[in-house]
Amino acid sequence: MQIANENNSMNTEYPLTTNMPWQLNYSMRPLRAFLLALVLLSGILIPLSAVNATPVQDESAAMKIAQTASAAQNGDDFEFAAEQWETLIKDYPTSKLIGKAHYNAGVCYLKLEKPTQAIPQFQASLEKLTAAETTKKPLAMLYLGFTQFQAGQ
Repeated sequence: MQIANENNSMNTEYPLTTNMPWQLNYSMRPLRAFLLALVLLSGILIPLSAVNATPVQDESAAMKIAQTASAAQNGDDFEFAAEQWETLIKDYPTSKLIGKAHYNAGVCYLKLEKPTQAIPQFQASLEKLTAAETTKKPLAMLYLGFTQFQAGQ
């Protein structure tokens, strides 16, 4: 584009005005380059962070096992309930239900008169019960003492 200067002579300078919002002037080039680099870099970093992420355990699957175990325990099927609690403990060690699972597995072993299997469950429950489950801690301590007495420890 040619524009006339003071002497009415034509030169080939480009004006620094924009006609449309998507047309950026020369002073905007560094910003445009920065934004493009940022978009490209984020496209590389996001997949890399997904590769290094730890796998998230399926809480809904752990919850289903806990519901099955609770139903069996409430129905006095302590053998099956203990197996289900042990499955939850083994398969979902980082679940938010892990403290409850140890506690209830200990209760099942206590009801089955297997104190040597109940003791480690109650000990683990004392370590892993969350702050929201503080009502179970005194019972876990009581049951731990009772099972240790039964086992002669």
